[in-house]
Amino acid sequence: ANNNLDGPSTPGGVLPSIRNAASKTSTRADKREKALYDIQKQVHESEIQLAKCREQASARWNDLHKAEEEVQRIYDDKNWERSQERERRRKARENEKRALDAIGQLDSGTTPQEIWELVAGVADDMEGGSFAPTGLPMVMESGPRDKALDEKLSKADD
Repeated sequence: ANNNLDGPSTPGGVLPSIRNAASKTSTRADKREKALYDIQKQVHESEIQLAKCREQASARWNDLHKAEEEVQRIYDDKNWERSQERERRRKARENEKRALDAIGQLDSGTTPQEIWELVAGVADDMEGGSFAPTGLPMVMESGPRDKALDEKLSKADD
């Protein structure tokens, strides 16, 4: 078989074929180095982009956590307000019940007519038949009066 390494039988000898092979190898090595460099550059740029994305994701998660905390705070405030309102209504019902119970306790079965008869009897037993406090002067009906009071009384009489 005739190959380029056979020596002097080929024109120009072995040296041109070795140079040609070395040149091709050098070109392939340069292309591989360039490809390796390009890949490393892309990896570096991708790592930078990944770091930016992670920072953005972290910032968005922080924003989400802040929003969740704000929602939780508002929810808690509303629940507290609702609780306070329920407690106010409960106390109002309780006070109303106590007031009704107190009225019920005062109701001894005595009718208003009997109470007025009792008051009239006491008034008859008192000196002068008056409920005015003792030691204070009596108010004269013919004395000066407040005009506003007169107007209210006249409207009430109508």
